[in-house]
Amino acid sequence: YIITLEWDDKSHDDIDIWIEDPVNNILSFRNRVAGLMHLDKDDLGQINDIIYLPDGTQQVIELNREVVTFRGWIKGEYVVNVHMYTKRTDGNASVKVTMLRINPYKLLWEDNILLAHQGQEFTVRRFTLNLQGDITKTNTIEKLFINTARNRPEMAPREPSESQRRLNLDSSGRPLDYRRTP
Repeated sequence: YIITLEWDDKSHDDIDIWIEDPVNNILSFRNRVAGLMHLDKDDLGQINDIIYLPDGTQQVIELNREVVTFRGWIKGEYVVNVHMYTKRTDGNASVKVTMLRINPYKLLWEDNILLAHQGQEFTVRRFTLNLQGDITKTNTIEKLFINTARNRPEMAPREPSESQRRLNLDSSGRPLDYRRTP
């Protein structure tokens, strides 16, 4: 399978794709390999569209696209979200997300949405694959990753343990900065 996210090639907006698989692996620019999924490129809009040729000249490749490939699949539900990471262009961003099956080749779905502001997250599609890799159901019930990730217990700040306090370390093991304490 291949899932692509595309938006206006001249846009400076940074839009990201996030995908969760049935065993809670979450693929994003922060985790480009998750389970059987791989994000080929974190496209930042026009910012990373410049390449340098062997003679030192620059060439602009106007293409805003993120591509996720699946090396296989797991039976269960997948969730595909898009996130307006940085809004640099005026007006709404028109975004197209497509899913292809490679063997045999088939367009499975294509959705077009509008993103209006920085930080906006949108659930494009949830789909369920069976053991044979066929989509058995789809829906668009919202499931957000960005803002809810901060609420996961493993991401929450913790008080330093007694041994960390004795060693003057914070809960993540970094030395305490006494200049900031009153």
